[in-house]
Amino acid sequence: MEKKYEKLSEPLQVGSFVARNRIWFAPIWSRFASVDGEVTQTLIDHYEARARGGAGMICQEGTAVDGNDTWIEPQIAIHHDKYIAGLGKIVQAVHRWGCPIVCQIHHAGMFGTNPVSPSGVAAYDFGLSRYRQPRVLSIGEIEEITEKFGDAALRAKEAGYDGVEVHGATAYLLEQFISPHNNKRTDKYGGSLENRMLFPLEVVRNIRKKVGPDYTVGFTTVHDDREPGGGGINPEETVIYAKALEREGISYFDLQVMGTYETFHLANQPGLTRRHDKGAQLEFSQIYKKALKIPVTTRACSDNNPAVWEEGIASGKADAIRSGRGIIADPDLPNKILGNKVEDVRFCIVCCECLQTGVFDKLACNCSVNYGLGRGDRKVQPAPKVKNVLVVGGGPGGLEAARVSSLRGHHVTLMEKKGKLGGEVGIAALSTKKDNLQGFIDWQERQCRKLGVKIELNKEVTAKIIEALKPDVIFLATGAEPFKPPLPGIEKPHAVTADTVFLGKTKVGKKVVVAGGEMVGLEVSEFIISKGLAKDVTLVDRGPMSSIGEGMTGIDLAYWFTNVFPKLGLNIIPDTALIEITDKGVVVEDKKWKRYELEADTVVLALGYRSNQTLLDAIKGSGIAEIYTIGDALNPRNIMGAVHDASFFALQI
Repeated sequence: MEKKYEKLSEPLQVGSFVARNRIWFAPIWSRFASVDGEVTQTLIDHYEARARGGAGMICQEGTAVDGNDTWIEPQIAIHHDKYIAGLGKIVQAVHRWGCPIVCQIHHAGMFGTNPVSPSGVAAYDFGLSRYRQPRVLSIGEIEEITEKFGDAALRAKEAGYDGVEVHGATAYLLEQFISPHNNKRTDKYGGSLENRMLFPLEVVRNIRKKVGPDYTVGFTTVHDDREPGGGGINPEETVIYAKALEREGISYFDLQVMGTYETFHLANQPGLTRRHDKGAQLEFSQIYKKALKIPVTTRACSDNNPAVWEEGIASGKADAIRSGRGIIADPDLPNKILGNKVEDVRFCIVCCECLQTGVFDKLACNCSVNYGLGRGDRKVQPAPKVKNVLVVGGGPGGLEAARVSSLRGHHVTLMEKKGKLGGEVGIAALSTKKDNLQGFIDWQERQCRKLGVKIELNKEVTAKIIEALKPDVIFLATGAEPFKPPLPGIEKPHAVTADTVFLGKTKVGKKVVVAGGEMVGLEVSEFIISKGLAKDVTLVDRGPMSSIGEGMTGIDLAYWFTNVFPKLGLNIIPDTALIEITDKGVVVEDKKWKRYELEADTVVLALGYRSNQTLLDAIKGSGIAEIYTIGDALNPRNIMGAVHDASFFALQI
């Protein structure tokens, strides 16, 4: 059979090693190291799973070259010889599957535990939600750090890595020196582009001196850091910079996502919010393909269409596509794509949960759709005893419970009272540019049907049905219902819930008041305005302004406040409670107990959800030993809660 992804399947010579295909695992923060930066078994399993899944090459996440200035804690470390033994275990595990691996060496600079920078320019840190004031580096310290990069590269070589990649992007130390926004120095390291790129070039030169001419050395940087007013590095300078790096002997050049940790929220950043660009940055990587003789790689940036990747390689716009979140969501993504089984790929839904947990919340990296992340991503094993499993509810939790239970070998029936699967996620997918969510539901349904799960729609389960079926195990994924508080006027016809707006069941008037400022409230407000349903929209929330958008990731929320809301003209009134719904609008009360009326033709209630446990109450005492309440039925929350609940319990039965 002719290969559909022939170019993606081709090997690629990268310095001294050969990448086995053109789909590479991009570096993405995990926090799976020990508190001291040592390699753990979790970390080894994490990278081995990606090698087993067919990645053409693996680039290990940023590994600290300076023990006095790490970024997130814990961060994998390589600043001392004592780390070589542990790092070698990662290499051995990855090489077992015939996959090369490079170690990305990293210095956090102004985002580190001991913030330093070229000139001491204050930087906004998303993770801390405040500005950081870095200390200015002396020339002597710059020279010391240059040596630390070289020493780290030599340790990587001794540990068995096939190469190193120098992290020169996203406003970490090396990118800070390139950017005129952060570099205000007047000595040999500041001023002209030639001076600003001197430090990174010296780093590469030192690495080459210590590892030799044949060892693979890559470099990653940004095409444009998108500083407001053009105050940062620009594309014209980056091309000159890339050519200079090539002259210093780098083996390949990687194009990072646009922007930095200071500017991700200021523009339409590819791959960092749901408002990502399509095209995997190929329009930019092709610039470097024309300018350089060495291989050029680019990031998928959440463009999940492998046909786009194939075309990009075939047309000479890049030599390889690097997928971080895609291979986090499905470690077998490369094998599935190259094996013409794209329909089986569990694609990333671009929820940014991996960034939120692994970066901003200072937790271990997590994935909404992949419960296996951080748990070895192991193949589901058959259960010791086959059981009859009934799943009630066809949302993401119910579908996942059915899928994993069937993989375990159980006989599974899923019943959904509505005529369509997806639950609240199916509604959320209607929000602007969140079609990725529906893709996940479609994947779950497709996998369930392939596994032989019996799916019955328009089937409301009762205690009598359960009594007749006599299942061994029940998963209650009955979801949640929009909360309608017992307020005067709450039953008036112009008081509607957000789901009816998304579904087109409500005709929205010219003036709208949205009650509730969490994620649903914001998204329904945007939906109303962007779809032209109404222009005069006011959002009220009883919490302070700082709580608006609760439930969104940090990058998404920052993007909304700097880009979406100003363009929409949405009026937000915090510290204000909904008191009554009248024929003319709503009565609200501010934090000083002042009451007043807001005029509205339509009042949209986005006040959260309440778990639906009616069936649970009805079957208590039924004698069925295994009843698992999962997802919103247990506690209203996000898609990750539902999927992870389902996977956890399904793996136990």
